[in-house]
Amino acid sequence: MGDVGREHRWRSVIAPLERFRVDTLPHAAPRPLELLRPDLFLAGERLRRKLRTADLTVVTPRRARTLYRLACSVERSNIPGAIVDCGVRNGGSTMLLSEGAPSREIWAFDSFEGLPAPTAEDLDGPLLPMGAWRGSIKALRRGFESYGRPERLHVVAGWFEETLPVAARQIDRVAIIHVAADYYAPVKLALETFYPKLAEGGYAIVDDYYSFPGARRATDEVRSRFGVTQPLVWDHYWRR
Repeated sequence: MGDVGREHRWRSVIAPLERFRVDTLPHAAPRPLELLRPDLFLAGERLRRKLRTADLTVVTPRRARTLYRLACSVERSNIPGAIVDCGVRNGGSTMLLSEGAPSREIWAFDSFEGLPAPTAEDLDGPLLPMGAWRGSIKALRRGFESYGRPERLHVVAGWFEETLPVAARQIDRVAIIHVAADYYAPVKLALETFYPKLAEGGYAIVDDYYSFPGARRATDEVRSRFGVTQPLVWDHYWRR
């Protein structure tokens, strides 16, 4: 039985435990579902710690392990398509995805100038100054010398409205789209651009779904537009 099949078989057993709000535990603690594959839990956690020490990621332990685990899942299940990471900062999330799915082309999109200005849809949530979370192409490429597959890395710098429509013409299928863009407009554009290319069995991951109301609104609108009925797992991803 494949990893995806095993996960779905055990979900009926694990799901009741998830209702106990294990997200209130320290972020390093494994969720019950993670214990089904302790090898992936340990590998993902070791990699996250290395990336955190190198200042390549600020992703929480559970979110980082999820990225690694889902990338491993599409790789082993032969889900077709590239890995698309929208909002990468210094590239830690991109490296987690690349390490989990080493055969895939991986696309890293970021302005590398930090966050854009918020729009009206963001004003009821936390607001960060323009330029916050500024990333570094140099740090990303340097990190890929140790983690990930640099020969498969495509770095696209610039604001999403300028880069995503152009780059999307070069990407036929997507196995995973990961969006960590905080605000309404970039999250919505990333999902609208790449969700139609997401393969059956692939994953859409929105890092800021519950952190930023604009990101949540954008995600809900795109899910409604494309008729997505699958629930969000752990509040921030779903499988097509």
